[in-house]
Amino acid sequence: MTHIVLFKFKEKIEDSILSNTVVKTYDLLKNEHKVIKDYKYNLNVMDIDANMDLILFVDLGDNLPLENYINHPEHKIFLENIKKLEPISKSVIDI
Repeated sequence: MTHIVLFKFKEKIEDSILSNTVVKTYDLLKNEHKVIKDYKYNLNVMDIDANMDLILFVDLGDNLPLENYINHPEHKIFLENIKKLEPISKSVIDI
C-alpha cells in the first residue's frame, strides 16, 4: 500500500525547512524503526494559489500495517512539526 498525503500551508515555507522536516522523520521511520518500506516527497514548484505545497508518498509495502506507521511516535512528532508550519489544507489517499 502507498499512503499519499498533500499539504498546503498558510504561508510559503522555505524548501529547505520542508525538506529537512520530511527527511529527518522519514529516514528514521524507514531505516531505524522499519515501519515503512520507503518514501518520496516533492515540493510544489509553481506559485499558483490552487496548488498544494508538499506531496508525500509513503510506501508501506505488502506487509507493513498502516496503523503501525500512523501511531508511531516519530510520525506523531512529524505531525506536530507540520502543525507548527500552519497547514490550511490536507488531503490523503491510500492506494
